[in-house]
Amino acid sequence: MPKTSAVTAVQKKLLAYLARHAAATIADIMAEFGFKSRNAVHWHVRRLEKFGLLKRPRVERKGWKVLS
Repeated sequence: MPKTSAVTAVQKKLLAYLARHAAATIADIMAEFGFKSRNAVHWHVRRLEKFGLLKRPRVERKGWKVLS
């Protein structure tokens, strides 16, 4: 489990968003959070995966799984 301070406020909001919108696409997340690039979304997602808080779909394009 990550230290609470390791997960940013944006990442906490992203987890909450994905818990409500499991079928969200990268474009949906960009629009919701005002990210200018897909890389910004991927960076936050990779960090949440590293902390064991999120599982990203590998085959399907949708279907985020919040683990915490």
